[in-house]
Amino acid sequence: MNTIQEERELARQAQEKANSQLAWYEFVKLHPELNCEANRRLMEDFHHGEPMTLQSLEESSTMLGNSLARKGEDTLEQEAAAEQARKDFELAQERQQLIDILVDDFSHDPFSRDNFRAKLQKGYESIDELRRRAQEVRDRRHYRSLSKEELRAVVRGEQPAALVLPAEWTKEAIRKTDTATLRKLMARYGSSVVNDRLAGRS
Repeated sequence: MNTIQEERELARQAQEKANSQLAWYEFVKLHPELNCEANRRLMEDFHHGEPMTLQSLEESSTMLGNSLARKGEDTLEQEAAAEQARKDFELAQERQQLIDILVDDFSHDPFSRDNFRAKLQKGYESIDELRRRAQEVRDRRHYRSLSKEELRAVVRGEQPAALVLPAEWTKEAIRKTDTATLRKLMARYGSSVVNDRLAGRS
């Protein structure tokens, strides 16, 4: 395998790993009683190294049945695990959305994009650094979309009004929405705006 093929394979593997992680977070959000490392490893073994999806996790949980560990109902441990799973899921979704923004802005060349995505997927950069870089991309795109008059207003310090997430997007509605819609929300309004609504700050 040559270098180009190796880089593409690494990028593919990194994307599959990220997708499997998102699938697991979504699965335990629906089934918090199954959220433990032992169950995760058991399901990974059951998939024989193949990428996990929400559908395949649902099917494998049915087939494994009593082999899976289950937490007791209404326990503090279960509630804490569910809350942590929700936070991990939201953070993983945000990281993927931020990476998508940076990759889209990086290059139009597929090979360059794959290499850049593989580098970002390694997780060397913190979520705060990804947020900062993605915001720079959004700002740059925003200013490019302004007319000369609007740009002059910005220079004079008359900043345009910030985008506001519509009231119908409550934190409950955001948590229930699908991944694709959530990414669109973050791309349109910014991850900080969506996270503020989830945290009850707006």
